[in-house]
Amino acid sequence: MKINMDNSGVSPGSSSVSQVKYAGFGIRFLAYWVDFLILFPLGLIIQQIIGNNPFAIFKLALSDLQKLQASAYNPLGIIISLACALAFFLIFWVNYDGATPGKKLLGIKIVKADGEKLTYPVAIIRYIGYLVSAVTIFFFEIGYLWIIWDKKKQAFHDKIAGTVVVKTEKQPQIALALFLTLVAIFLIFGYMGAAMFKGFVLGFKAVQQKSGDPVAYAQAIFTETNKYRSAQNLPTITEEPNICSYISKRIDELESQKTLTHNNTNSDYDNHQGFLGDMNNPQLRSLYFVKSDNQTEYYGHTKSVTEAPNMVSSWVALQNSQLRDPNYTFGCVRADKRFAVFIVATQAQIPTPTVYNPQQLNNNRVVNPTFPPYATPTMSAAAQEQLTSFQQQFDAAKNRIQQGQH
Repeated sequence: MKINMDNSGVSPGSSSVSQVKYAGFGIRFLAYWVDFLILFPLGLIIQQIIGNNPFAIFKLALSDLQKLQASAYNPLGIIISLACALAFFLIFWVNYDGATPGKKLLGIKIVKADGEKLTYPVAIIRYIGYLVSAVTIFFFEIGYLWIIWDKKKQAFHDKIAGTVVVKTEKQPQIALALFLTLVAIFLIFGYMGAAMFKGFVLGFKAVQQKSGDPVAYAQAIFTETNKYRSAQNLPTITEEPNICSYISKRIDELESQKTLTHNNTNSDYDNHQGFLGDMNNPQLRSLYFVKSDNQTEYYGHTKSVTEAPNMVSSWVALQNSQLRDPNYTFGCVRADKRFAVFIVATQAQIPTPTVYNPQQLNNNRVVNPTFPPYATPTMSAAAQEQLTSFQQQFDAAKNRIQQGQH
């Protein structure tokens, strides 16, 4: 079909006036987003095929997001994406009466300025013009906004290719187009927002780890220690809450020493004097170490999580390091912004009570109703002799009472 048009939109040299209606910015905006709803999933599939995972935003590794970001500038990916988009537009512009699915839904189509259907050369020039209009994103999108005040409602790419977008006789499906536009906008901004949020969270976590996050650093030391012990077929260390409570007190004690510096020498600390003093304090031991014995303290500066394996290796390499001892199965690590303290200990041994069988109790005459059987305390020889004499007197008195002797 040919539409003869002059600048006024009226067929020249005709007895009947044919009014041509150009499609404005609003209806073309909706058509763009409907087409985007088709192109966006296709773009994700293409990226997946060429090895760029577009769904890496839902993974926990920061490296995946960095890889995804770098893939946006991958020349191969850019070329393939542009080629696929060109094929999409050429098919619909040339073979489907100048209307993509979005334009078809809204009853508009693209024709040449003289009303002729688009040819492949014109369609290719118009696509190149699309890229020119896209560059104007840095100039307030003037390439697309030009539609608003242009007499023929032409964007930059229309003027470059000599095309116009006109309304057809088909009734536009505005409501459906609005719904699909909202879905498309939600998809693209939701996807971008998720990527930005995930990148912010993981980036912030990485900065914390790099600067020395105390909680993460302490956990990393504990994990690396047990990883080493497992590799050496040693029992892993169990975190003991009472020891953790003591370490918090210990770190406060180290922080209270105002002369401490930030270099990496033992002069930063008290050479374990505070720890050794606490171990000689019966009250502190009964409060914090009732479940453990043979406590040993390690300490160092709080660093990045990536430095935890090096710290553990340095402690393991110490002569007679208890981290290599299979008997040390209790422990805890705590850290603040400056200090990391690791205390390991053996499990406290509970003494086993002396057990007597009934024959032993009867033979030794050790009978006392206030003590349960099998738990009668051990007596000295003198005490045993005195108890035996008392038992004999008690038996004699009992016999006299039974015989009526007074």
